[in-house]
Amino acid sequence: MKKLLALSFVAWLVAACSTFNLPLQTPSLTLESVQPDSSAGLMPGLLLGLRVDNPNQRALKLSGLEYRIALEGFNVISGMASELPVIPAQGDALVMIQARLGLIEGAQLLSTLLA
Repeated sequence: MKKLLALSFVAWLVAACSTFNLPLQTPSLTLESVQPDSSAGLMPGLLLGLRVDNPNQRALKLSGLEYRIALEGFNVISGMASELPVIPAQGDALVMIQARLGLIEGAQLLSTLLA
């Protein structure tokens, strides 16, 4: 009876410890593709494919993403995304996001590079 009680306690303790929220490790991003976005309308745009690698023991549900790509201090590409896939535990997923080109910042960057 004591062994059964001790075994039950150990099983309960293991189950309780598995529910603790462990700190999350930072996922990594890899730029996989860049395509022109024909649905961008008047503003030039790109469709970026980002591979998100999740090193964590649990899936990541992304609620939003805001990003900027700066070259020489000029924000040449920026955007936001809200409809993102769940990244599986210890897995990866391809996230497609729309990006907008900053025309003024791009022109400023170009003039700086040519100067």
